[in-house]
Amino acid sequence: MHFPKGAAQCVLCIGLGLALLPKTSVAEVPKAASSNGKYSEIVQVLNCPNDRTRYGESSDYGYWEGGSWCQQTGAAGYWVWVYPNWYIWKRNNEPTSNTHRPYIDNSSTGSAVFGEKCSYVTAGGMTYRSCD
Repeated sequence: MHFPKGAAQCVLCIGLGLALLPKTSVAEVPKAASSNGKYSEIVQVLNCPNDRTRYGESSDYGYWEGGSWCQQTGAAGYWVWVYPNWYIWKRNNEPTSNTHRPYIDNSSTGSAVFGEKCSYVTAGGMTYRSCD
C-alpha cells in the first residue's frame, strides 16, 4: 500500500475508514515544546492558534487527563503550549521530590496537600500555619 508523504501509516485507521492524520516527526517538534527536555515520548500535537490569546507564546500546563479541546479530542498527558500548537507528552523526565500521597484531613492540625501534618497558631487576628 502507498501512503502520501507525511501521512501516518495506520492500517487499522484505513480498515475503519478513518482519516489519515499528518505525522509530526520528532525533528519538527521545537525544543521548547518538551519544556527543554522535561517531557518525552510525544503522544499528540493539536493545532489551536486561537489559544495564543490565553497562553501567550508558550506555557507548560502540566498533566491533564485529556478531553475536548479547541474542537478536537486531546489525549491524556503532559501538555505544553508553543504557538500555534499544543504538544502532548507521555513521560515526565523530572524526578518527583515529594513521595507523599495526598489525603484530606478535616481536623485543625492537618492539610490536604501531599500528606503534610500542620499546626496552626492564631495571634493578632492572623492564623499562621507550620507544616512538617
